[in-house]
Amino acid sequence: MHWARAQALATALGGTQQAMLDVPASTVTLGEVLEDVIAALDVPIREAGALVEVGALPTVRGDRDALYRVFANLIENAVKYRKADATAPRVVVSASRQGAQWR
Repeated sequence: MHWARAQALATALGGTQQAMLDVPASTVTLGEVLEDVIAALDVPIREAGALVEVGALPTVRGDRDALYRVFANLIENAVKYRKADATAPRVVVSASRQGAQWR
């Protein structure tokens, strides 16, 4: 994710750009973060009959708490904001390498 987009997303989720700069980056295994998010959202995921698929994800440098909030917000919104008469939501989280960056 590009730095400007990451800052904009963190700001939109209640963080600030300065707060992001104050947190030292650490090594974060995104697959583990997703496991924690899915466990925390177990009840709403089951109630919606949602399927959350997690593909191979990289280990990155970043703020684990901020990444947790981003994934939790995205998955929670996908489960919560759907048409009532629609089929059960399917959420797919995956990554692919593009040069030196992950998408």
